[in-house]
Amino acid sequence: MQPFFSPRKLWPGGGPYPHFIIELGGHPGFTAFARGYREYLAPCAGALGIVPDEWLHATVQGIFQPAGREQMEQLGAAARRELAGMAAFDVEAGPARVGQTAVTVYLYPKDGMAELAGRLRAAAGSVPGIALRPPDGEFFAHATLAYSRLDWDARQLDQSVKAEPVRRASITISHVSRVSERQDSAVGIYTWTRAERFALEAEIDGREPAPAGTIRP
Repeated sequence: MQPFFSPRKLWPGGGPYPHFIIELGGHPGFTAFARGYREYLAPCAGALGIVPDEWLHATVQGIFQPAGREQMEQLGAAARRELAGMAAFDVEAGPARVGQTAVTVYLYPKDGMAELAGRLRAAAGSVPGIALRPPDGEFFAHATLAYSRLDWDARQLDQSVKAEPVRRASITISHVSRVSERQDSAVGIYTWTRAERFALEAEIDGREPAPAGTIRP
């Protein structure tokens, strides 16, 4: 693996930058899912920034510049406008995969997360002075269990993760948060302060959402 926090990815001063994220630490099923992989990640702690429960998240829309108070208020108002009428939805996470710079988990199906990302991109892009990065291909929602901090041979970790019986977690996406996010490149994780939390409409296909974060084998 190679370092995730390469010079081109480092934020000046570590941030904070405004982001829209799904806070996954509040989903018991996802945290149980993440803990199931930590026995394989823990021996590599010197090379990995292993994300603790409280900082597990899926980024929906990043904004890679500082924002003033007025812009933050405008981001909140724009998000409320764009999210109006969007219902909560279910996704499935897993299994984990060892990539070039991080151990990640994709969220499926992609439709709900892609719609959420599109709405929040429209919200962020409507705020004067906010310059968004061009879209980097198709949006694939994911969460990260660990970030690589070094250039190292992770073949044993990859084999261990692949040999693990397939784990998946079912999650109801019912809230999205606007946060001020920071990079902690020394530890190798992201942290944040929540500014606002938006609830999506509760009904899913005519039924009440499942309890947030049920886990399946």
